[in-house]
Amino acid sequence: EFRFPSEELAAQAKTPRPPKTRRRQSGTMQRAMGDYELVRRLATGGMAEVYLAERVRDWGFRRPVALKKILPQYARDPAFRDMFREEAILGASLQHPQIVQTTDYGEHDGEPYLVMEYIPGTNINRLMKRSRSLKRAVPVDIVVHIGACVARALAYAHRQTFEDGSPKCIVHRDVSPANILLSEHGDVKLTDFGIALANERARHTRSGNVRGKLGYMSPEQVAGAPVDAPTDVFTLGVVLAELLAGKPLFSGRDDIEILVKTRDVDLEVLDETEIPRDVRRVLLAALTKNASARPSAGALEEAFLEIRRRRGMAPGHIHLASYLQSLGFEAQVEQSDRSSDNAALVDTGRLPSEARALLERVTPVLPRHYIAELARGDVGPISIAKLIELAATGQLPAATIVRQEGGDSKPASEWNELAPFVSEESQFRDPPEDAEQGFFRGASLLPTVFHIMRERKTGALQLHADQGGSQGPGRRKRIFFEAGRPVSVISTDRRELLGEYLVENGHCLRMEIEMALALMPRHGGRLGDTLVSLGLMRPIELFRVMNAQTRDRFLEAFRWRRGSWFFEENTRGPSDSFPMGGQGYEILTEVVRSARGDELEAALSPAWEHVLRLTEYPPVAMGDLEMPRGWSRIIALANQQTIAQVIGTATAHGVDVIEAYRSIYLALTTGVLVADDPGML
Repeated sequence: EFRFPSEELAAQAKTPRPPKTRRRQSGTMQRAMGDYELVRRLATGGMAEVYLAERVRDWGFRRPVALKKILPQYARDPAFRDMFREEAILGASLQHPQIVQTTDYGEHDGEPYLVMEYIPGTNINRLMKRSRSLKRAVPVDIVVHIGACVARALAYAHRQTFEDGSPKCIVHRDVSPANILLSEHGDVKLTDFGIALANERARHTRSGNVRGKLGYMSPEQVAGAPVDAPTDVFTLGVVLAELLAGKPLFSGRDDIEILVKTRDVDLEVLDETEIPRDVRRVLLAALTKNASARPSAGALEEAFLEIRRRRGMAPGHIHLASYLQSLGFEAQVEQSDRSSDNAALVDTGRLPSEARALLERVTPVLPRHYIAELARGDVGPISIAKLIELAATGQLPAATIVRQEGGDSKPASEWNELAPFVSEESQFRDPPEDAEQGFFRGASLLPTVFHIMRERKTGALQLHADQGGSQGPGRRKRIFFEAGRPVSVISTDRRELLGEYLVENGHCLRMEIEMALALMPRHGGRLGDTLVSLGLMRPIELFRVMNAQTRDRFLEAFRWRRGSWFFEENTRGPSDSFPMGGQGYEILTEVVRSARGDELEAALSPAWEHVLRLTEYPPVAMGDLEMPRGWSRIIALANQQTIAQVIGTATAHGVDVIEAYRSIYLALTTGVLVADDPGML
């Protein structure tokens, strides 16, 4: 027979209890902390554990509470103690019926603890698991009720101010299924403000350190942008979408794919789910990629309440209580839960001591050196890192025989660690007869790239530097596009290899990269996956580095002084391609911002006296280019004037002439402006 935890406690109160002890004995649980008697452990999190406890008074008075205390290994650490104390202070300041209340704080034998309101029931994480196992969809009215309640709690937290009226800027940052509790009476309560960000706590946040659960983060969290109240709105939208769809909104084969889908706000799961139109409209608003365009938590609550009124839904707490009983939950409470497969806590802070221990453990299994039988003669013995460098920079053909000292001898394509770098798509080649091709000088490559993006083409743009170019004689680069989006860049420059990039930018030690390269075959032949598997990098840290590296390699192509290009259509990039976010038009602005003034002047000179006009329906909206505000004013000024007139007027008003060149060149390239000689670029 199903019994909620409150009934279980009542039964326990009638049975004799073991004597209270104040010291932890081998194999037994400590039975008391301060004025509280511990009943049983409910959950263990990243740095703390939560117990069901009772405050005992005379005359048989007992009150159930949830007691949270730091794990013993962290209890003496001043930093953890400070964080824990601030969590207690922040929690006590939030008094709201939809937020789990913090009622007490203290220390016992040097161990700090805080006491929270006890919620008999379960949480959304377990609700979803049970619903899936029984193949039952969560009713829409329950999702609407949960959405309204959590949005109300967030709106209250977001509105908090100091005594002088200045905002506290409290952001939960971890609105995930485990942190939304559901009581046996159908109440919904938000818990765990332990990683909430507020003004008074900002000084403790390390640069680059991000907290949140994988699959329940916002695009700005993934990108490392400033986090504000709209992040909580987005993550609540993710939870509600998962409740309705019956599966995670953002999932993938690995952590990186989940992060990419989160960054791009890939809502394919919603497209496959039947959701009432009014509810879908509210969800899509909450899941807007642009944080500033999302509704506030208060507006989200009002939207859900309006849906309830229009649909004449029954009181949400009554239906929720009935639904929980119908699912037959076991009698237990989840004040905290870290058990969800997609709810691993993400923290970008690295742990050097763990990396050192790992190095000591795996270094003895590193393989021996290799010898490559190249046409110019044998090269070696060389390390796996050097061998991969030769393959990745096009100096090691797939058929090259590679032998390991005292071991196997076979073609490069048959070595797992080399196969990704000598695959067909990774090879540089001569242009096919029917390929689009041409020459470029510096910024003049931009119209070619914009054409590929605008036409949403899939293929490879191969660049070949002229012998006299400052970028290095004979250097080559391949930029892969999928539906117009740059997804991958390979180069003959060793400095653009992922391992070199990680070392150069201080993310890894060279010895760590050497070790990861040697162990790469055990982890699918991908350096990034290997670094994550070995614990040398966190998934979100790797995600950001790879995103930055792809952009850097793309932008670097536009710094080449001169060369030739050809486009090979329908050629796919490597299997581990890493797409940039969005359609990528904003990167064109980055290209122009870094262009040399003499190149821009040379590109504009053929149409110097031609009249320009604004395009009524340009191929790309100016907002998608994310250009500086001053550029927009120059472009508006250019309407019905020649380039010479625009430059003259702009410089007369103190505008830098190079900035004027840049804005006009970008507008002409992307079709925002057109000249009476459209073939000038």
